[in-house]
Parts: sequence; C-alpha cells; structure tokens
Amino acid sequence: MTINVTPIPRLTVLAAPAFVLGDSNVAGSALTAVASDSTLGLAATKAEMEAVSSAAKSATPARTQYHPGVAKGWGHIASDGALGSPSYGIGSVTYVSTGVRTIAWATNFSAATYSTVVGMEGNDTVSGDFSNFAVGSVTLTTYQDGAADDRAGSIAAFGAQ
Repeated sequence: MTINVTPIPRLTVLAAPAFVLGDSNVAGSALTAVASDSTLGLAATKAEMEAVSSAAKSATPARTQYHPGVAKGWGHIASDGALGSPSYGIGSVTYVSTGVRTIAWATNFSAATYSTVVGMEGNDTVSGDFSNFAVGSVTLTTYQDGAADDRAGSIAAFGAQ
C-alpha cells in the first residue's frame, strides 16, 4: 500500500496595508508584478459614466453603455417594418400604418428627452422623423416626396437610461 502525502504550503503574511482600492494605480514597492502594498484603480460607477465626471476611473465594458456618447439603441428597419440583425437595445418594431412604426426600446430611457437619428435608404427625396417620445418607445414616420411611405432606414438613440 502506498500513501501519497501532499505538503500544505506555508502561509505568507502580507505586509500591511495589503491591497488598497483608490482612485488611481500606484505601483507600490514591487519591482515586477503587483506588490502587496499596491493601490488598484477603481471602475467608474453608472452615475460617473452618465455625468462624465472622472478621468481617473476606468470604463468597464458593462459600464460603457451608460456614457452619454454611446448609442442605447440602434438597428436597421426594412421597408416592411422588420428589424434587421444585428441590432442593439431595440425591443421591437410595430408596423402601425403606411410609413409609421413604433419602436419599443429594450430598456426604458430615464426621461422622454433622448436624441434620435435616422438615415433613410433611397435615391428619391426620402426622409424620416420621430414623434411621440416616451421613455419606452418612439414613433418613426418615413416619407418619400413628402408623403408617408414604407421606406427602409437605420436608426440610433442616445440618452440616459
């Protein structure tokens, strides 16, 4: 019979104050890697991302969406009202009538004062405008030569959520 014994590693006591969470990265006393007395920078909070209030904190992928310069919803809507893929932040598109669609956001905006942009497809005089702004949806009407018409286009929305 063989008995294998695995040695238990010795505990290493770190010098105080160990890791400190702060507003910036400080190397501590390490010549390489990270020393136990290093200061680790913090990620920006949702409020700091929305207010763009700190240049010292990092923007993580999960928090980048809260920056005012990042689109909260975007996508391509076909002339039949179908939402193309890929898209982001759009819950659904509902065909209301000729040229009129309701766009429901996957996440409500904080207020009905967000900004929207539209780029229409076509060689004629085509346009699109938004109305009926609500925190959870907006109405898009598309036109050709001044009359409501089912046109394809790309949209994006910016604002706090």
